[in-house]
Amino acid sequence: MPYKRTYKKKHTATRQRAAAEVAHEDTVPTQATAPTASTVTPPNASDRDVRSAINMLTQLVEAQAQRTSSTLNFHKAPWPNATVEKLVPNYKYPHLHFVNLHKNFVNDKEVPVKPSWWQFGKKMHGGVVVDTGTTITHFPEDFYIIFRYIFRPEVGDIPIVENPVGDFDTCYQADLDGSEVYFPVVKLYFDSKSPGSMLFLAQERVVTLIGDQYCLAFKGRDKDFTVIGTNQLQAVGLTFDTSQNTLSFDLDACA
Repeated sequence: MPYKRTYKKKHTATRQRAAAEVAHEDTVPTQATAPTASTVTPPNASDRDVRSAINMLTQLVEAQAQRTSSTLNFHKAPWPNATVEKLVPNYKYPHLHFVNLHKNFVNDKEVPVKPSWWQFGKKMHGGVVVDTGTTITHFPEDFYIIFRYIFRPEVGDIPIVENPVGDFDTCYQADLDGSEVYFPVVKLYFDSKSPGSMLFLAQERVVTLIGDQYCLAFKGRDKDFTVIGTNQLQAVGLTFDTSQNTLSFDLDACA
């Protein structure tokens, strides 16, 4: 039975979401970095240019502060109920944090997976990276097409838009009167299909509000690895224990 949770429209994050998620397209993961905003003013800039740059920076900082925060720790996890998963070593990319993503569900429907999509290839390419410097989670294109195909019918009666914003391909019209809307949940299982190894994603971790559209906060790309980004890690407490080679996460750490 689909998980039901209220998702009310919020206009305060619209400008920041549009800027961060339409413009941010990563090609190489950047590990354990936080989104920053900066401007560079040319030496002969006019006062109007300087004021414009300051206003833009202020808007970005204010919008960033409105996002639901996450907590990042290193070494021992401070949360007793955190899920602990082993990191997967990769000698070619030792600075990245790889995990064993076992299964993926939309509501209760499993998304079929080829082992090659999430396992390392001959040159240690591929795999699944948890990256706090990436905004939107990216899947290999072939897997994303199947994921999207299963997701869309699960949405129900919310109308899909013909011209989605930016480079998103699955967006839904938000009710202008602010009525409650519901979206499918996504369940990521690490190592095994057990409740203790599941990362449960609902509502703002599944869709992102841009203007008057709710867009699926996952994308496909022509790469052989998956990157789990910060939109799916909102309000999640993360601990990278480099001595034990583990990753701990707690969904309620920032509640």
